[in-house]
Amino acid sequence: MRIVKIGGIEYRIMATPITLFYYKKEFHKDLISDFMPMQNMQKDISAFDGMVFLQMAWAMIKTAGGQIPTLEQWIASLPFVNFEDEEMVLGVIQEAQEGFFRSREQTQEESKEEPKQ
Repeated sequence: MRIVKIGGIEYRIMATPITLFYYKKEFHKDLISDFMPMQNMQKDISAFDGMVFLQMAWAMIKTAGGQIPTLEQWIASLPFVNFEDEEMVLGVIQEAQEGFFRSREQTQEESKEEPKQ
């Protein structure tokens, strides 16, 4: 979980398995399939898709328990979105990477923890 500013407004975001469900339910597409091309945006800026970015952010805000309206209403309520804001963009991208793509070491460490009941 982390906090990012989108349109000058702070939001808590979290990438967990339920995020994938919210994304698929709302947008009828797979978040991972939409996200994968954006991982190459440092090499190819055309890999960035602003709408996919906002959809991912919306699903992660919903996962973090934020009160959020429909995507259309949320976007309409934003005073602006600055895609040149590296902190915002990297915050959302890194949350997705850490939530959905774990290294072998991270996975092994987490499996050693006591199971939740």
